[in-house]
Amino acid sequence: MFNGGLGTLRGTFFWAIATSGILWSGNLQAVEPDPLIPPDSEFVMSLRPRQILESAFLKAQGWDVLLKTLLATNDTVQQVLETTGIDPFRDIESFQVASRGQGPEADFMIVVRGKLNPKKISKAVEEQGENSGAPVKKFKEKGVTLWELKTPGPSIFIGFQENKAVMASNKKENLVTCLTDGFKESVNADLRTALEKVDGKEGMWAAGVITEQARKGMDRQDDLRPLADKMESWAASFDMTDTMKFAMYLYAKDAATARALKDLTENKFFPFLKSRPNRGGEGGKERMEKVMKELKLEAKGKSVSARLTVDAEMLKSLLPQ
Repeated sequence: MFNGGLGTLRGTFFWAIATSGILWSGNLQAVEPDPLIPPDSEFVMSLRPRQILESAFLKAQGWDVLLKTLLATNDTVQQVLETTGIDPFRDIESFQVASRGQGPEADFMIVVRGKLNPKKISKAVEEQGENSGAPVKKFKEKGVTLWELKTPGPSIFIGFQENKAVMASNKKENLVTCLTDGFKESVNADLRTALEKVDGKEGMWAAGVITEQARKGMDRQDDLRPLADKMESWAASFDMTDTMKFAMYLYAKDAATARALKDLTENKFFPFLKSRPNRGGEGGKERMEKVMKELKLEAKGKSVSARLTVDAEMLKSLLPQ
């Protein structure tokens, strides 16, 4: 479940960029790579749920009440929250995923920071293991306590940093490193370049390198084939304050490739979107044209960027009446 889900998550972020060209720009105060990100990671995503849930925009739309209602009426969710002692609206400060590889073979590191109760969470994990017929093994490795969850694929290991963070990985050595001194070596150059386009303060951001598997996928598309070997990394962010702000970047090996990608987006993808049959209900085509008009696309140096800001008035005009 963990491995496949992470591969799909990273693939979704990349293809949203590579095939649609919806690339946008934001603040340029680069985030310093977290010492809990394995150096060989190809993808990193960070989410600050409390920051988004407390935003003025979300509350103005009544989405906080809607979300609380949905959670309160879901028995499974309520049982998980009760047994772990977690209040998702107050306790979770950040959720971070770093991974390398695709599908079942992907390595991952998950870090959840906040106000946590290790005793309740570990007990819930152990009970889940017993109920599923796969007892959880508790043991010590280099002075830190770990829990091993057996799965059809590689085992998943869980550990705690006091009551400040819970971590999970399918590579035991990575988890032990995170629970002791953290990684001394920084992330690879391409991922670090991508991280320069996020400041780490956004409600949600992601960054990744263009993998060989992604290049092969691009090779199957005539328009993207000439650009596949010239793309290096990407970054994306989403924030919600009194408006919603989206931001993405795609980095190329040279300025000519960046300009070619921008031209491809403007001359082929945007017209394709506008010419599609009306699938968004009445007024769907007009709403799509409004988004395309507000989307700011730019090629600068070796990167392609775009930005989109949605305020309350624009959101109202985009929602089906």
